[in-house]
Formats: sequence, C-alpha cells, structure tokens
Amino acid sequence: MSDAWMTLISRKGKEISIPLSQVVEVIESPKVSHLPGVKKGVHGVTSYLGEIVTVVDLDYYLNPSVNQESALHHKARSLIVVKANGSDTAILASRIQNISTKKPIETESVDLNLLLKH
Repeated sequence: MSDAWMTLISRKGKEISIPLSQVVEVIESPKVSHLPGVKKGVHGVTSYLGEIVTVVDLDYYLNPSVNQESALHHKARSLIVVKANGSDTAILASRIQNISTKKPIETESVDLNLLLKH
C-alpha cells in the first residue's frame, strides 16, 4: 500500500493529499493545548503515546496569510499524526475526505517535510 494517499480537508474546504505511508495514526476530537509565542503555523501541542507532539495548522500551510487567531477557536475534528523529519508531528484538519490507492488528480500533494518544518 505504499502508493496509497489520504485526502484531507482544511477548514476552508481546500483538499490536499498526503502519502498514507507517512500516516502513523488519526486522532478524532483531540485535545490541543495552545501555546503563546510559537512560530506561525504551529497550532499548539498534544499528547500522543505519552510524548508531546507539535500540531501544525493545515490552513496556514495552504494560505500563510490566514488569520491564525481564528484557528485557536476552531474545534479540531481530526489530527493526523505523521512521521516526517524523523519525528511524529500532527496535522490539524477539519476532516479526512478519503483514502485511495491512486493520488486524486484534483488535489494538491503536500511535501510533509516542508509542512512540518517547525
């Protein structure tokens, strides 16, 4: 299943696809702690298997001019924990659209190393 893709939906309805091979777990309705003064695009942190994991905001990646304050009040539906850059990081998404063995043509693929650079 190395060629499988997961399509995520941002709060603004934009679709992106990530390689399923890098997905570790999906956490529904997670508790995210917000941190003041963190780098733009970092939504906060969450606990995953006893470790503190950085949560990145998918909407910020897709549109760096997005008002990050609105993300602080957004109730996350899904955190997608991925393995990239040698560590676990979580991506905040409104929902998972689908999982497919073919990369959806109409979606943007994401360079996880770039997205998760924090």
